[in-house]
Amino acid sequence: MDIEIIEAKGRDIQAAAELALKIWEPMREVFKAELGEEIYQAFFKDWRDEKKKAVTEELSSGKGYVAKHASRIVGFISYGTNGNTGVILTNGVDSEYRGHGIGGMLYNHVFDRMRNEGVEYVKVHTGGDDGHKPARRAYEKAGFDKRLLNVVYYKKL
Repeated sequence: MDIEIIEAKGRDIQAAAELALKIWEPMREVFKAELGEEIYQAFFKDWRDEKKKAVTEELSSGKGYVAKHASRIVGFISYGTNGNTGVILTNGVDSEYRGHGIGGMLYNHVFDRMRNEGVEYVKVHTGGDDGHKPARRAYEKAGFDKRLLNVVYYKKL
């Protein structure tokens, strides 16, 4: 499969933001099932607008890239740095294109950029729920091998 990784600009950013909604939908359905409708609505009712805004801002930062196949956006990634440390920000691959190494291509592209900026260590955040299982697999394949678990509790008052 011929994949091109390029800096995110213009319409590609908007296409990636729309793709993010498709990618995150199954994860949010897991959240809804786990939390119940009432708590889900309290915390995640605006997730679509929030996700589109976050992806647009991160990809517009100059540290965002998209993966294209035949002029179609099939994945995206952004990152940030602080001295010798970096963080992978919002990223994803269209479910129709998973299993072709696109995630790995995006991570390696960003790792190279980070190395050029003097980054020695990198981290990424993800969820421990079943909806984030594909993300955890991808990060482990990309060489992330140290982790700290994080738990978020919710309660209605």
